[in-house]
Amino acid sequence: MTKEIFAQFGCAVYLCQCIEKGIMHLLIVSTPNITRDRYDELLYEKSQLTFGQLKREIKQMNLFLSDGLIQIDRFHEIRDRLAHSYWWDRAVEFSKPELQPLVLKELIEIIEFLEILNESAELKARNILSKNGANLEELVTEMLKFESTPPMRKFRKLGKTETLLMISKYRNANGGEIPIFELEDHTLWTVCENGLSQFQKDINRNELFEIDKCRDIFPIRQFNPRSAISANWHYDLDLKRNGLKMKIRPVVGDDNRFITFRWRVEK
Repeated sequence: MTKEIFAQFGCAVYLCQCIEKGIMHLLIVSTPNITRDRYDELLYEKSQLTFGQLKREIKQMNLFLSDGLIQIDRFHEIRDRLAHSYWWDRAVEFSKPELQPLVLKELIEIIEFLEILNESAELKARNILSKNGANLEELVTEMLKFESTPPMRKFRKLGKTETLLMISKYRNANGGEIPIFELEDHTLWTVCENGLSQFQKDINRNELFEIDKCRDIFPIRQFNPRSAISANWHYDLDLKRNGLKMKIRPVVGDDNRFITFRWRVEK
């Protein structure tokens, strides 16, 4: 009985982690037109948040109806209780063999609720991925090719303002030219759906080329890496010199689906 109780408790905690990460995933894929690298960056950012902070984002994005939000609140209570106080709350029941079946019954009921919520969150994410042309099964298959689980990539958090040392042109693996921003700590960044995103791929600095219009304007202090946007991939970054701005605009296909972006520096 003791082993079975611990097994069911382990299953409940496992499902709590599935749901919490699943909700992070749902929040990220609900952000239109993000790149794969940007997904990793947002996942790292949201992994630093408390579940209460994630819950506020869920409500702001209207991802669940009122009944679903009630379930999210109940999940939050269960999650915190399992993590912090469950064995304290059930010390007497667990210590008496004749009362242990009550603990087992409660854990089984918790698991049944968690399984339903987990399936709901996963279904919502699958539907969003499908609309965006992504295939979750293919992503899972790709991940399972590894011999061990890849560690989560870490990203540096942007400040409200940064010192910009240089902007260069770089030809990426797809053959297109993208802008590369070098900040004061010598980290490299490129553009994403709403400003800068950290660029973590290996890069040969000899393949970075100067932008003619940006000669002799660096360093730029108090540079805002998160410009106000009218829509994802549609914004201007103010370079604060000579009236120059970097204009970022989306490129969409015939089905109105985001393909890539175009950029230019101009007054």
